[in-house]
Amino acid sequence: MNALNHPVVFLADAHLRGRSDPNQETLVGFLQRDPVPGGLVILGDFFDFLAGKNRVAAKAYRPVLDVFEPWAPIHYLEGNHDFDLDESIFGPGTVVIHTGPVTLEMGDVRLRLMHGDRTSPTDLGTRLLRRILQSAPIRFARDRLFHDAVVFRLALAFATVSRRNTWPGRANESLASLAEARLQLESHKTDAAIFAHTHQPLLNRVPGGLIANPGPAVKSGSYLRLENRMLSLHRFPDGQRIASEKIPESGSPGKTEK
Repeated sequence: MNALNHPVVFLADAHLRGRSDPNQETLVGFLQRDPVPGGLVILGDFFDFLAGKNRVAAKAYRPVLDVFEPWAPIHYLEGNHDFDLDESIFGPGTVVIHTGPVTLEMGDVRLRLMHGDRTSPTDLGTRLLRRILQSAPIRFARDRLFHDAVVFRLALAFATVSRRNTWPGRANESLASLAEARLQLESHKTDAAIFAHTHQPLLNRVPGGLIANPGPAVKSGSYLRLENRMLSLHRFPDGQRIASEKIPESGSPGKTEK
């Protein structure tokens, strides 16, 4: 396979809340400034709530959605705040949606990607919440019974509560996500495992490859960039490089797998 000559950008955990969110304007500026031909990977929780075909949410996020197209192809991994995503909201052919962890080849680099939630066995609150929110009755009520504006407003309010450190199991999720990323790296024989969710930027070399987390795409936050087998961590939104690691040549072919 050929080396990856065009850079790929990895963003996560912006938790955008709509047109009144100052970070949404910052992120629009970032996406408009320098679309890279290698594409964009979103590792979940890009929006504080986006599920199904909520038209009010889509309108609130339209300034961001409108600047996605130059970045295509975009790989979007669902998070615990953005799920049941519908491609029609993003525009035809713009986004490839992944509902769970996925292995992708980018040039000659093989990556294992995941959002990183529900990795802690003690995080019973998140596990139960995801099961409830994605159950058939709640999906029906969300999409058919309640007005989109009501769903969006309630979801944003609940999203704020769910991020508090008092949420059951929250204390262990950082270590659990890191351990799961190392396990995914080893079991899927990839060059790097990249996860999000913890809002903690990371770029570490471990036996077998690299473990990375782009951190939150918010002011003074961070993001990742991959180019020519170099994975680097940058400050958001100005792009200042924080750290970088070279991915060793492995020469092992691979397949895209779910």
